Amino acid sequence: MSIWDLSWLSRGMRDISRRNTFIRLLARPSRSLLFILCFLILSRNRMLILGGLMIAYFIPPSGKELIIPIGIGLRIRGG
Repeated sequence: MSIWDLSWLSRGMRDISRRNTFIRLLARPSRSLLFILCFLILSRNRMLILGGLMIAYFIPPSGKELIIPIGIGLRIRGG
């Protein structure tokens, strides 16, 4: 295998276990359930702020480096 041979990255060359598939299928619905749970627990104002931060977290240039400190500054804490 040379440096430029990237065929090992294709799905045909590796097996995906049932456990891995199960985790992949549950990842998105669990995020949605977390959002709904926060909506039920928090006040409307806090939920709008948290919802905006949760959506902005997935935008590539912002992510952890920007969104987490903003959330801390707005006093949104877990637990």
